Amino acid sequence: MVNIKMKKRIRNMFIVAFLIFTCILVRIGFIQLVQGAELKEEAYSQQTLDRNINPKRGTIYDATGKNILAISATVETVTINPTNIPEGKKEALSRALSDI
Repeated sequence: MVNIKMKKRIRNMFIVAFLIFTCILVRIGFIQLVQGAELKEEAYSQQTLDRNINPKRGTIYDATGKNILAISATVETVTINPTNIPEGKKEALSRALSDI
């Protein structure tokens, strides 16, 4: 009698555990397959930020503290990717940029 009750109780616990495990798997599948792309975009937007940082550097003096060796200055920067320039136009472009 006691043995039968114990077997029923163990069987019921396995059924409950199986149902809980199945619910968890369904939820994980829903999050991954249905909401995956949306959540990926949301995570990317939360974790990345585009902003310009313009560092202001201090003046650098020599060991005596009287002579200025370097100061902060604002400059414009131009960069070129040579692989994006056709072969025949590289020479003309370099001459035009050197004039600037």
